Amino acid sequence: MTDLALLDRRIEELLASGADPKTGRALRNFIEEAPAARMYAISPYRLAEDLSLSQDEMLDAFLLGVLIGLFELEWNFRCPACGVGETRAQHLQELEQNAFCNICRIDLPGEFDETIELKFNVSHDIRREPQPELGDSILAWFAPGKRLALELPAGAVKTVQLKLDHGPYAFFYDSAQAPLALCAGHGESTSEEREIEVTINAAGCQSSLASSIRSIRPGPVRLTIRNQDRNAKKAELVHGKPRPWVRAMDVALNRHFHEHFSTELIHPKRSYAIRNLVFLFTDLRGSTNLYEQLGDARAYSRVQEHFDILSRCVAEHRGAVVKTVGDAIMAVFKRSNDALRAVQEMHEQLRERTELVLKTGLHRGPAIAVNSNERLDYFGRTVNLAARLQGLSRGGDLILSRSLAEEPALQPLLKQSGLNAVKYLARLKGIAGEYPIARISLAESDSMATMPVPPGDIQSGRQSLVSAKS
Repeated sequence: MTDLALLDRRIEELLASGADPKTGRALRNFIEEAPAARMYAISPYRLAEDLSLSQDEMLDAFLLGVLIGLFELEWNFRCPACGVGETRAQHLQELEQNAFCNICRIDLPGEFDETIELKFNVSHDIRREPQPELGDSILAWFAPGKRLALELPAGAVKTVQLKLDHGPYAFFYDSAQAPLALCAGHGESTSEEREIEVTINAAGCQSSLASSIRSIRPGPVRLTIRNQDRNAKKAELVHGKPRPWVRAMDVALNRHFHEHFSTELIHPKRSYAIRNLVFLFTDLRGSTNLYEQLGDARAYSRVQEHFDILSRCVAEHRGAVVKTVGDAIMAVFKRSNDALRAVQEMHEQLRERTELVLKTGLHRGPAIAVNSNERLDYFGRTVNLAARLQGLSRGGDLILSRSLAEEPALQPLLKQSGLNAVKYLARLKGIAGEYPIARISLAESDSMATMPVPPGDIQSGRQSLVSAKS
């Protein structure tokens, strides 16, 4: 039962809150027309793929939709083997540190970018539907790929031998979804042939599996299909395509989540791993002199303007500001090219609008996400290195780890922008040995770009000028 009048009001509110109009209209049609099972466990990225819409715009619309009562959010652990969600929670604080997949029988560690997923349900005030069974929920979002098709005359029995690849499978007959789904994902492939039997009759479809969804190891299978119906049947075993899903890290980088979901915090006694994230640290050069030259009030105003510029640049390039400390910010990005574009714009806008000179440092790597002082924060060696790299900045430049500077994804942007990376070794406080880094000048004119690197405790003095083409 759908309350169409309430749905229309909520969609109007969604558009008024800033959601993309095309996405909003598509959501209105989806909620009214989609099958009941699709009202639960919605992944905005999958829905965007199905509707050929922007994933980012769709996630924004769902988050804004939660605020006006159109959707409810749901956190869960997603098994990387079968893709099924486990250990659901309405709030992030309620989610456990680890989970267990009952299908694959494996432990699921808490990882923000690998196992923790955010899904959405349509509010019962808008459309009330019964909670679907697990198999129905999986099939509702199934994306068909390779197919094995069979013609089954009445009373026929057919046996086929096939090899299951990684990923989900679904069984169909007469173009209808049967209550059978396989997940071939956990463990190495096996050479042992497994037996699966499927029977079609007037009552429907039954299988030899113990439940409607079963995880098995990839490898050979002997599939026997019996048609006990009086009519001929067409049967298909379909391999599902991989589907995009919303990781907790995707949400943590979303501007609407930062603005409106401050209560969605990690439990104070828990932390979650992050395998790969880009960290940015900034600071102002000579901010103490700024207060001496301009006076407290004007200098404070300049610094606040600088924060506005930096925050806007981060948000426009799909990053998130984690915190500010003094005149510095810490921000995170999923993609290195987004981080570099944001840094470029920061320097350009500060140069055009203020007399302030920015110092910046970037590094990519693993970290842990925690609840620190009632906000999402990050800790670990990667974070420390990014902060140390910013400390080497002279102002009007970017210091980044050499591994990040050499990432293939950055090379087209470096070439397009005409940027060169001066690569050398540096000694960083608290870090043993010499560390390979790179310096990119972002000033209009930089007399220091080709100067020898200062000797001593900070830098080793060995350098090479490497263009983006190398």
